[in-house]
Amino acid sequence: MIVYEPREKARNCETLDKLRAMAADQNPPWDPATRIERALAVVVTAMTEIHGGEWRSQVDHQAKVVAVVPY
Repeated sequence: MIVYEPREKARNCETLDKLRAMAADQNPPWDPATRIERALAVVVTAMTEIHGGEWRSQVDHQAKVVAVVPY
C-alpha cells in the first residue's frame, strides 16, 4: 500500500477554492464544459495533495487534449 505524506499547501489555492464554490452550488450546471472544469479541479487538488507544489490544468478542445501539469 502506498502511503502519501501530507505536503504543505500550495501558495495558489484558487483551484481548491473554485472546487469548494462549485460543491456549494445548489443548482449545479450540467453543461459539458463545466463538468470538465469540475473534474479537472478534483484532479488538480489531488495532485497538489499527493505531490505538493502548484498544479494547473489545460484543455485544448480542438486537439482533444487535457493536461494537468505543475507550474
